[in-house]
Amino acid sequence: RRMNSKLSVLSVILAIIEVFIILASWLITAAMPELSVRSLLSSEGIRWFFGQFSFNLASPVLAWMVLAMVGVGAVEESRLLASRHERTYRERFAMTLVCIELLLIVVVMGLLTLLPQAVLTNIEGELFPSSFSWSLIPVICFALSLFSVTYALASGHIDRLDRLFDILTAGIRKYAGWLLVYILLNLVYHSFCFVFQ
Repeated sequence: RRMNSKLSVLSVILAIIEVFIILASWLITAAMPELSVRSLLSSEGIRWFFGQFSFNLASPVLAWMVLAMVGVGAVEESRLLASRHERTYRERFAMTLVCIELLLIVVVMGLLTLLPQAVLTNIEGELFPSSFSWSLIPVICFALSLFSVTYALASGHIDRLDRLFDILTAGIRKYAGWLLVYILLNLVYHSFCFVFQ
């Protein structure tokens, strides 16, 4: 609840900044047309705003945010990292399975990146930038989700399909406020770039 309160304040601040950019761009172009500033209220600005809105939002950052919400939420909801002094036999067995999965993922990623002419390296054989660096966040999020589901199933924390769905969507429900912040921040950034480009 405290986090939602902070996110709501941040969202309002970003919305005010966006309105300020819109009005400032209009005033500056009206008062000093010789400056290389474009107005968001001009026909060009309105076309840009409506035409580019979806393209501006559709970035890898948005995909990474959604995947991170799924992964982190799954870890929290599955009780994978719950601090407890004594785990039951089933929980210890579930942790063993998670460790095996972790080892397999590390081995597979090692084979895809460390061998000569590895598949996920760039043309010069480097990891940054490459397919590996672009896939790192999705792989980590997938691994977290897999570990969480494995732990929850093997430890007996879930026994129904709808509960499995709850685990995988808990993070999206819990951290959805960050999506609004991302949208507003993205809007402010691209509007600023358009006006002062």
